[in-house]
Amino acid sequence: MRLTDRYIFSSFMGPFIGGVGAFLAILLGVSELYWLVRLVVNDGVSLSIVAQVFFLHLPTTLAMTMPMATVFAAVMASAELSNHGEIVAMRAGGLSPWRMSVPVLLAGLAVSLLAFFFNEGIGPASYRRAADLVADFLEDSENVEKSITLTIPNEPPTKRIITSDQINIARREMQNVSIIEFEDHKPVYVLHAEKAVWEEGKKWHLSGVSRLDTSQGEPEQRIDSIYWDMGRSPEDLKQGGEPRVESMTLGELMTEVQRLESLPDASRRDRYRARFMDQHYHVRIATPWAALCFALLGFPLGIRPQRTSAGVGFGIALILVFAYFILNTLLRAFGEQGNLSPMVAAWGPNLVVFGVGLAKMLDLSR
Repeated sequence: MRLTDRYIFSSFMGPFIGGVGAFLAILLGVSELYWLVRLVVNDGVSLSIVAQVFFLHLPTTLAMTMPMATVFAAVMASAELSNHGEIVAMRAGGLSPWRMSVPVLLAGLAVSLLAFFFNEGIGPASYRRAADLVADFLEDSENVEKSITLTIPNEPPTKRIITSDQINIARREMQNVSIIEFEDHKPVYVLHAEKAVWEEGKKWHLSGVSRLDTSQGEPEQRIDSIYWDMGRSPEDLKQGGEPRVESMTLGELMTEVQRLESLPDASRRDRYRARFMDQHYHVRIATPWAALCFALLGFPLGIRPQRTSAGVGFGIALILVFAYFILNTLLRAFGEQGNLSPMVAAWGPNLVVFGVGLAKMLDLSR
């Protein structure tokens, strides 16, 4: 590696490490810490378990911060060279902007590969391990009682909503249970039971039941006890129902997509879940490569006539990341609804960033 390459690479690495730390703190403060505090307050999970869950979720969170940190580092690396007149000196020495950007682009490529490894090689297994830790704690805690509100399935359209004032996983029972059943996005009937106990028949035994049929307008019915299939066992309730896509590898996601798509009598919910998981499959692959695209865009953005401070660079990075994730969210919504190809929806934001970065580099080279 030439001396200039090493110098530019070192100018990139310092801001990159600082950017990872800054964006990691933001993401953890916005979402992760709130969820962890709820585990302690609402579920009574011990601090030692919560600490383990925190570290097990770090790989997935780190994978999200790496593209964000890349755009900040790319902007700051070129800004540092520009502020000291080194861009002018390098161009006078025969180096084109494209040649100067090579160390930053190679760093962006390395970050993309590393983010993909965290996302796929470590993330799903760590996520499953974290879920198992919480589930095992709740199962072993005889006196842990909590309220729940559970939507089935996890993704729309909603088929059933279950609420309970108290659920004790160890005793396999719930108190004051309400079940709302939906068809075509409308509630068709509501069940309320004073108590629900899981029995070996793999169904819940409801006692002190009242049933209201909202679709027929019939009066409320009182039933001493019935057996009811809620679609969730105590273990499912403990773990939150169906496995989350974050805990599934790419192979597992595609296998589930193919299974759902091959169902001869697939419901609208099955078709939606297949699209949702197919969309996540492509997003899982595409998102790490945003780092390389951001490296291409960030390098020319940092070359400005005026001096660029770290605060300005971080602000530019925040704006770009915010715009990227807004576009990503919009396209994902279209992909999940079947209005756009999942691949196009996943890769679209990357292509936009790459296209703008390419245009900026071409303009800089003139």
